[in-house]
Amino acid sequence: MVIVTTVRLAALALVFIAACATASPPPGPAPASGAEAAAAGMGWEPNTDRPGADYTNFAVRLPQECREACARDLRCRAFTDRGGRCWLKQTVPNAVTDTCCVSGAKVGEPDLSPPGSRAVSAAAGL
Repeated sequence: MVIVTTVRLAALALVFIAACATASPPPGPAPASGAEAAAAGMGWEPNTDRPGADYTNFAVRLPQECREACARDLRCRAFTDRGGRCWLKQTVPNAVTDTCCVSGAKVGEPDLSPPGSRAVSAAAGL
């Protein structure tokens, strides 16, 4: 009786090991939508305005639409949504605390502003 039980347990262990070795891995997270992937490189700054450096503006329903528009636009370095109006910026203006807005800037992107324009402002403490 002991030998039969031992053989059965060994057989069950082998079946379990074989099943685990051939099972497919669990599925990973769902892929991001195109808009989510595009906006992944953008900062998100609630209660922040980035005044100036605007090159276009348009109506949006949600601040996320403004963020996504900037992420898709090669010229855009930053954005500000002011209550349904999206302002895309060609440089990254200094952030100002203001409950009017949601802003953001591209993360890890080079500053493509004209030479000296941001360096002078930074050196002057502006």
